[in-house]
Amino acid sequence: MLSGGTFEASELMFSGNTASNVGNDVVVNNDTAIATLKNALIATPQSTGVAIDVRAGRLDIRSSTVADQDTGIHIHSGASAIMHRNVMAYNTVGTQIDGAATGNCNLSQSASESPSGTRNDVGTPWFVTGLRSDYQLGANNPLVIDVCDAGPIVDVDGKSRPTGLAFDRGAYERP
Repeated sequence: MLSGGTFEASELMFSGNTASNVGNDVVVNNDTAIATLKNALIATPQSTGVAIDVRAGRLDIRSSTVADQDTGIHIHSGASAIMHRNVMAYNTVGTQIDGAATGNCNLSQSASESPSGTRNDVGTPWFVTGLRSDYQLGANNPLVIDVCDAGPIVDVDGKSRPTGLAFDRGAYERP
């Protein structure tokens, strides 16, 4: 739980985590707190609840994949989020936005779960194997590949980005 100050993490995997409280993986809980996640895979928890719970303060999440959660991200009233190049997939609720959320180049499960901004699309990411436990991107999905004009130079596995003409959404660059 981040109750003040800043936290920044990159090339981060939360998979199969168990938590006894809301915020299985990250809780931001103070007006001055800023949590930054880059190239993060947050998936398949062993308990129910919200993966990233932004109760106050700000979340900055970029080039990340949040999947198979009850609620992927909850931005409470008075809290905010900056979201760029993320994939939200197979969550009961992808992003619950009660506060402010802005960003570009995200793939969401529904229009109501998208931050305000440009090049935010709704659809399915078509993971490589088709299995929900493998979050690497399929090579032929126009909603995911070659859509972002900027991004980190490596993905969550340390693979160089971009592999095509532009950056892919989510934690993984396509194979």
